[in-house]
Amino acid sequence: MKLISSIAVITLLVTFAACATVPTGPAPSVKDVAGTWTGTFSNARGQSGPATLTAGEDGKWSLSVPSLNIKASGTVSAEQGVLRWRSEDTNRTGTWTLRGNTLVVDSDDGNTKSVYTRG
Repeated sequence: MKLISSIAVITLLVTFAACATVPTGPAPSVKDVAGTWTGTFSNARGQSGPATLTAGEDGKWSLSVPSLNIKASGTVSAEQGVLRWRSEDTNRTGTWTLRGNTLVVDSDDGNTKSVYTRG
């Protein structure tokens, strides 16, 4: 009986993991994120502040976090179905994840995370 329960639990976990990785729609394009986004910028030092991210259809973006005296710019591009960004100022890289009207921006090194809504 324990073997059957263990197999059922493993099957359930594998099913949930598979569902979590299946895309729910077409891959986002740079044009999908073009516009002005407002939200909160956070870093690994525990600092956060209101932020404005502006993205162009050409893939160029700029970020402003006045309370932390941060201004940055860079590019975003669609690579293998994922939006990847690079900062011209720090050469840092990461991902942009579009979820409806919410844009989540994560750095690859884990130092920054931001959540924005279209503003």
